Amino acid sequence: QAGVPFPMNGMSWTTYRNRPEAFLEEVVQVTTARQKANERLLDTTDWQVACMVYVATDRVQHCLSNYLYTHL
Repeated sequence: QAGVPFPMNGMSWTTYRNRPEAFLEEVVQVTTARQKANERLLDTTDWQVACMVYVATDRVQHCLSNYLYTHL
């Protein structure tokens, strides 16, 4: 167990449609919490290989695609 909260879900681009600032605030919160949980696991468990997947980049491009691709 990580010993710190690990948000399983979050950063729903449909929840934050047309509210990019609120979405980006949640991106930071969720990513920070997941990073801390993974660091805790690395520090407190016996491991040989570790990997952390950052899903925020995918979620951001879905939510903000209207802002990124204005010429389409």
